[in-house]
Amino acid sequence: MKSLRIMSPGSLVLIAGVLMVAFTFMPPATYEYYMREPSLMLGNPLLYLFIIGCMLVIWMGALIALRMPHPRVRLRSGWERVPLVPVMYFAIPVLFSCGLLVLTVKTVLANDPYILVLALSGMGSEVKRAAGEASQGAFSGSLPLAMGVAWWTFAQYLKNRYVLSRRQSFVVASMLAVLTVSLLLAATLLMARFVIMPALFGLALIYIRHKVVDQRQNIASIVPKALMAVGIILAVFGLFSYFRTGGDGFYVVRSYIGYGPASVNHLAALLEGRFNLEALYGYLSQENFGFVLQFPLISRFTEGSADFSDNFYASFSQTWAAGLNGGFNWFTAIGAIYGQLGVLAIPYLLMVGYLLGRLWKSFCAGGAMGITVYPWFAFALIFCFGSQMFGKNFTSMLLLLGIIMAGYSAVASLRVTR
Repeated sequence: MKSLRIMSPGSLVLIAGVLMVAFTFMPPATYEYYMREPSLMLGNPLLYLFIIGCMLVIWMGALIALRMPHPRVRLRSGWERVPLVPVMYFAIPVLFSCGLLVLTVKTVLANDPYILVLALSGMGSEVKRAAGEASQGAFSGSLPLAMGVAWWTFAQYLKNRYVLSRRQSFVVASMLAVLTVSLLLAATLLMARFVIMPALFGLALIYIRHKVVDQRQNIASIVPKALMAVGIILAVFGLFSYFRTGGDGFYVVRSYIGYGPASVNHLAALLEGRFNLEALYGYLSQENFGFVLQFPLISRFTEGSADFSDNFYASFSQTWAAGLNGGFNWFTAIGAIYGQLGVLAIPYLLMVGYLLGRLWKSFCAGGAMGITVYPWFAFALIFCFGSQMFGKNFTSMLLLLGIIMAGYSAVASLRVTR
């Protein structure tokens, strides 16, 4: 289990902090050439103190969770749960998720049939805009649901392969492949990198867990595959940037800088007081509390009082008003939390860390909650140099899914001696 520490909250906090600090050392001349805005990062003591302080608060929250007892129902020694009817056990959640994805894509295409034409022609920015309008009324929870089910199915498949016949194993693997490809295609149609990248990251994380925990392999033997997974994720990001920018190399490089160093640079501007936080309040509310405000059922009652689209576009205009490149609106996850909550960001970050710690324990034990939610939180922490993903509606959807899959696993499985 010690080999798994590379994926633990403590390691992820360190990686996230080091990444953000490393971004500040980008040569100012290079940064300003691509981003067309002043570089405020290099040697900024307030920025460094803020990053380190926020990472320490998250780590403290995780440490509290890891030190607390983790009650769970234990099976008798030598016993474990296996599916009652293996193929149906996997088929029910997979087919349900695939069905929702099909309905979502159908609804989006019905609202704007030209999205597919735009996507095929490489007009990614137009796709993004059109998808936001066309997805109104679509099943907004289908993407996180399918992502979580794909993670759960992959983990359960790896765990239960020994009770599956060759034919059953082929059928289950095929269903998993169909679900994963369907999710990636739906996300590609909507130009949703925030789905594709964590989905691939989560599958890689679950595979590493299986190799280390179930097959007792040393983490060093998996490092090449892990680095390959990171390379694939970065390549996917670049491919999306290529299509969104029409294949212009300058703007592809700008995309990589814009979603990393630029966010940290905007954080430095935020700490200097360049942003009008009152004008950004609606945007920050949906970023930090989207897990409530944009939850599929609750959002029907909140959309009348908060125009999410207007709030989103206001973040770009306020970035321009701050004297920065308004084509990129992020100022890191920790910046978004602090920008709205001020000192109350401390309990928010403590709670993020606490959830990370609890989910990590469940992930190590192979629990449904850990498998369906920890990969999302882990990716959100590493990517906290960019968007505020902890507060997205994906969080509440995946937490709900984790509860459902835990109950489903208990009902649809049998205790056996191994």
